[in-house]
Amino acid sequence: MLFKAKPHLFMSEQDTLLNAYPPSEQNLNELEEAYADSLRFIPEGETINEAIVLIQSATESNDVTLRQISRLNDEQPLEGLNDRYVQTVYQVEFESSEASNIRGMLVTMNQQDRLLNSYQLSYQRESEDVLSGSVLIDVYYHTDSVQ
Repeated sequence: MLFKAKPHLFMSEQDTLLNAYPPSEQNLNELEEAYADSLRFIPEGETINEAIVLIQSATESNDVTLRQISRLNDEQPLEGLNDRYVQTVYQVEFESSEASNIRGMLVTMNQQDRLLNSYQLSYQRESEDVLSGSVLIDVYYHTDSVQ
């Protein structure tokens, strides 16, 4: 005995799904933007400035005052990858009135997928109202030429 599919049942189920979840140009645009953003593995050459802007933005959006950003080393090739893929370590010095603001800054920075990695945080109370400290940040990017 062979089972015969009834095409009208499949069409009915498809119509039910389309009615429940109608296609949307806005959804398509959002998905395409998310996909385009995910293609960016690590920034190229001049776009290293984007990383600095992200650090500044993370401090400002969390009520942390950026005191100084210092580059601690020249670009170093990433182990296991083509020599075009490099990292540079920066030290970020900051001040804030609350430790929760500092934590918020780190969360914001670490949400930047595959671009920044923060570690070695230290801070101390300078006065009743001020905490000051620093954090080391690896910034990942790639160059135009092989070293």
